[in-house]
Parts: sequence; structure tokens; C-alpha cells
Amino acid sequence: TLAADSAQYIPSDWFALIEIADSELDGVVRFARSSSDDVELLGQRISLLGLFDHPRISGAAAAAIPDLRAHVVNHGESRMARELVRADYRSALLVPLTSERSWRGLLVFASMQAGAYSADQVKLMANLSPTLAAGLARNAGATGPAIVSPEASPPVSDPLPV
Repeated sequence: TLAADSAQYIPSDWFALIEIADSELDGVVRFARSSSDDVELLGQRISLLGLFDHPRISGAAAAAIPDLRAHVVNHGESRMARELVRADYRSALLVPLTSERSWRGLLVFASMQAGAYSADQVKLMANLSPTLAAGLARNAGATGPAIVSPEASPPVSDPLPV
């Protein structure tokens, strides 16, 4: 299963790549995998309303939400977090992807366990995010040069408060 295969790296019961619309209000789930046979939300438009309003997410290259249920109670404006809670996920790792090619995406790792993502895992994904964004933008057919500086160290967010 996805959970067993990913456990030693980034634990995931659900993983998705969301291509963000120019408005930043929603996006389309371009790729999704889950531990079950059900590929939840694949091809669907998902609301991102409220997600990028949170400064810990909008300014970070990666951010963990250790307790999605508490996050929804305290920050109910995040519709995507509410969708994850409805699907019984307890924690999430969000990796915003921004390329020099004007393409934007969001990687979402979700786990059935609260507190599933360590600071080291958040840092790993933050460090990988510029390279992932450049490659995905190239595959999306965006125009313009992709510039990824190996020295650039993107900001890493502490876990979001619950």
C-alpha cells in the first residue's frame, strides 16, 4: 500500500498534486494516490480558499499541520483541511510549489495519524520544493526559463498551531 511503501520517507495515506488556478482560490487534483483502492478527489476541482491566507503556509516552502481536526476548529476558513478531515485524515504536510515559469502547484501528503510529519521531513520537502516545481512546470508546458539555485534554502515552517 501507499502507507507501507512511503513510511520510511514521508508517511502518506493520501498523496496529491494540485495544480493551482491563477486566482489561488482553487485548484485541480492532477495526481492522487491513497492507501485504499479509491483514488480520492482525482480530477476534481478543490477549494483552496483560506489556505494561502495563513502566513505560515503562504511564506513557507513546506508546512506541517500536526492535527487537522484542531486546525479546522481553530482555522475553519481552510476548506481543503475540512475535506481532509472529512476523509478521516489526521495530519498533513503541505508543500507549495512555485516555479519561475508562472506555474503553481501544491503537494499534499495526508496521514491517518496525528503528528505524522517530523521537522526533518518538513525540511526535506522544503529543500526539494524548488526542484520539484521547476520539473513539474516544465512538464506542464509553461513558458520561460526555469531557474533553481542550489544554494537557495527555502524557509521551513514550524508545525502550524492547533
